[in-house]
Amino acid sequence: MDPLLSQSSTLTLTHARAAKLGIEAANHAAEIKLRAERKAGEMLAQLERKPGQRTDNQPVDTMSTGSEYKEVLDEQEISYRQGARWQELAEIPEETVEAKGLEVLEVTLL
Repeated sequence: MDPLLSQSSTLTLTHARAAKLGIEAANHAAEIKLRAERKAGEMLAQLERKPGQRTDNQPVDTMSTGSEYKEVLDEQEISYRQGARWQELAEIPEETVEAKGLEVLEVTLL
């Protein structure tokens, strides 16, 4: 076999292995991220809220601090939409997540 061709084959195999490890690492990181978001959603769902309380017709200096939920979102700089999304993830049964893996979480978010 031509030495140049052999070296090329070795480099191609090395790059293929590195790419596969890169994909595996990215998938692992995505799984960790989604599991953390599910846990955050579970925690947010447990916080006290004050539904139906209007604040648009009260002067700012007379308003109470608001709900525990809103305070946490504000402190952690989490948008309402992001908090709702994490809570949606948390509602997916653990058995479904384990059986389907990341694909069920990714499809649910679309």
